[in-house]
Amino acid sequence: MGTGGAATALTPGKAPGPGRRYDRRIPVLLVALVAAVFTTFWPVSRNGFINFDDNVIIFRNADVQQGLTVATLRRAFAASDDWNWIPVTRIGHLLNGQLFGLRPGPHHLMSVFYHALAAALLFLSLHRMTGRLWLALFVAALFALHPQRVESVAWAAELKDPLSGCFFSLTLLTYLNHAARPSAARRLAFTGVFCLGLMAKPTLLPLPFLLLLLDYWPLGRLDRRAFVEKIPLLLLTAAVSAVTYATQFNARAVNTLAVISLRARIGNALTAVAAYLGSFLWPMNLAVIYPHRGEDFSPGLASAGAALLLVITGIAAHQLRRRPWLAVGWFWYLGLLVPVLGLVQVGIQSRADRYTYLPLIGIALALGWVIAELGATLRRRALPAAAAGLILIAFAGVSRRTAGFWQDDAALFGHAVAVTRDNGPALTHLGAARSAAGRPDEAVALLRQAIAIFPAYAFSHYALGNALSLLDQDAAAIPCYRRALRLYPGWAEAHNNLGASLAATGRFDEAALHFKAALAAQREMPAAADNLRRVTPLLRR
Repeated sequence: MGTGGAATALTPGKAPGPGRRYDRRIPVLLVALVAAVFTTFWPVSRNGFINFDDNVIIFRNADVQQGLTVATLRRAFAASDDWNWIPVTRIGHLLNGQLFGLRPGPHHLMSVFYHALAAALLFLSLHRMTGRLWLALFVAALFALHPQRVESVAWAAELKDPLSGCFFSLTLLTYLNHAARPSAARRLAFTGVFCLGLMAKPTLLPLPFLLLLLDYWPLGRLDRRAFVEKIPLLLLTAAVSAVTYATQFNARAVNTLAVISLRARIGNALTAVAAYLGSFLWPMNLAVIYPHRGEDFSPGLASAGAALLLVITGIAAHQLRRRPWLAVGWFWYLGLLVPVLGLVQVGIQSRADRYTYLPLIGIALALGWVIAELGATLRRRALPAAAAGLILIAFAGVSRRTAGFWQDDAALFGHAVAVTRDNGPALTHLGAARSAAGRPDEAVALLRQAIAIFPAYAFSHYALGNALSLLDQDAAAIPCYRRALRLYPGWAEAHNNLGASLAATGRFDEAALHFKAALAAQREMPAAADNLRRVTPLLRR
């Protein structure tokens, strides 16, 4: 199938390959790219862990504390983290635990390392497929240094993003080897790397469709063979989709249509598509949580998002033959966003900056080619180079500043409260941070405000119970824990803390039941076992 004059990466004079001289600038540019990533994100090495997934996945995780053993490796493939089956990422956390213990700095720097590696591999793959050295470098650097990457890099529990980014870029590279010289061995190589990527994070599910886009442009090899060789990838996609949905459903993380209607999901998805683009162009006031508004979403914003979607899609389709990079970049963005747009709603967020980790590479690609074309039209090649350099420097500066907000819970959630409105979850975690800092009276006020905004968040009630218990108001804490358990049954910590408050008010028999429920939900829970031993002599015979 033709590409209407599009450059093909596998033609002589374009991408490096057998018989062509290797570009000696590449190692220097790779070192510069990696150095820029570490310079930008080095502040995360001074950050601590946060009590938002880091606690469950890292510093309170017994397997991470043990490090790499036969038993922990076996459990890495049997268990799930963050409602996903991600054994490769679990092994990454185990390796960090083995090497560094629970010191947060090295854990963060490993995320920076994987992110830098993902950017370097992306640069190599883009150069290989397009033959455009400086444009490939710009796209890879924009991906690497943009402030929307901070959440994926600065959040230790989100190691799955940089890891999946490495496998994503490596899949592209191995696929390009196959495209240049098709063989069963090379097909097996890119299929295997793709499988590892899915086991790092299932957001790589749309990658087979992206490869078909790249077959059109810049590879110019979209034919029947290109479709057939994607069949194993599609089968892997279907299998991992089923496992992921089953895992999330069993963890009660999937919201039903009774909780969030299809209308609200579509409205939120349309708003998110536009919001991500807005943050890409003006990445200020980024937050760790953007709460889902449910039925209170703005129809006006959703309509604007739909209009923007239709307009850009129309332009990309109209320019398909003359400027194929517009369509490839745009559908790269939309296609990789599909799993995280909330049509299957998991969690409480309306969107998240981490969800743009791979999708916005497509927008960066389209932007890079537009800037290059503009420079060629104006016959001032220095102008787009200068503009690209200024963009990267500005974004790197904002990223470095944004990384500082991830230093601890108080800074992170305080910033989220400051830059968003009616953010119940952010208020909840800010309240929990105040409680942990020994200021439970301030925490109670924040948590009551959070519950008034978003009463369906189980952690709000749990955190309020904790704050009231610290104030020796156990009788008031008991209904808070009960509400948390109604919203999230089987929560071991809530059962244990409810038992402790019941025991503090003299209700030992009922307390024992909840300590037993905590141990049933989480067999290895020393606090619940100790509490049960303490109340057992006080039970009625």
